[in-house]
Amino acid sequence: MISSIAAALGATLVGAAVAIASAFVAFAINIRRAVLGILLIRSACDPLFGLMQSGGKMGPGAAVNALIIGLAFLVFAESPALIGSAILPMWGGFLMSAFASATISPDPTKAVRVLFVLISYAAVFALPFGLVRSRERVLQCLLTVICSSFIPVAYVFVELVTGSGGTEQGRLQSTFGHPNIFAFYLVSLLAVILFMLRSSIVSLTPRIRRWLALYLPVIVILILFTKTRNAWIGAAIVIIIYASIVDRRYLLCLFLVPLVFYLPGVEERLLDLETGNVNYRYARLNSYAWRQLLWESTLGWLMTNPSLLLGYGLGSFRY
Repeated sequence: MISSIAAALGATLVGAAVAIASAFVAFAINIRRAVLGILLIRSACDPLFGLMQSGGKMGPGAAVNALIIGLAFLVFAESPALIGSAILPMWGGFLMSAFASATISPDPTKAVRVLFVLISYAAVFALPFGLVRSRERVLQCLLTVICSSFIPVAYVFVELVTGSGGTEQGRLQSTFGHPNIFAFYLVSLLAVILFMLRSSIVSLTPRIRRWLALYLPVIVILILFTKTRNAWIGAAIVIIIYASIVDRRYLLCLFLVPLVFYLPGVEERLLDLETGNVNYRYARLNSYAWRQLLWESTLGWLMTNPSLLLGYGLGSFRY
């Protein structure tokens, strides 16, 4: 236990050192440009980070998280009021409970890593409050988000040509660690593009507007080929709400829904829910049945092992 705590503290100190050093470098080149640079390339970096990761130690992905946290601290140092307006209302209670839960975790190293990741999420959430101060910067940030998809979308065609889908079901995952992650990244892009096409906050040139309109169906098709059912539901909700409130012309998309079932892999992905529902010896369960079995077992164990308010410790589920 002592060695685990020491390792966790060591990882924390290393992360803090990297954050401070990286933040000073970013400060020298301009904080806003550093944030936009990370936003532009981060979606394409997972394959490279995987090659550079060694033995479960702190890798380049953790260094980027440390940099983001360091940049957020610099922004808040310039505008302390943002802490009360952006961080505390949305993240304060959650991060405090996560920190308290980490102190009782049976796996301190894992707990510190999870806490570190959660803090980086809070930093990413809060950075726009400090950096986006005009309509021009809103447009710049949104276009950076769109441009960040160029490499992942181009990589999809490499997957299609080589047949190297991320899973044995041939689901597209592009540069991400799992098809589900790629799918919800695409759903986010879908929402951003729809917002930009009709928002009065940003002013698009006719050329950019046409380009976004042509890019939209590409994003929708890629969401389908990730074969992520939850992302399909999420994308449908986004489009239906958008069509109902903003632009009713998109309701015409509902007439295309029956054609979706003829796309390769979509029908079998839906039919997959009808098989693999019985847990018998080494039978392979479908994703819904597997989750149901997991949570039935988990909730049964929790009922016989009641815990305190903070549960069993941050990052302790696998333990």
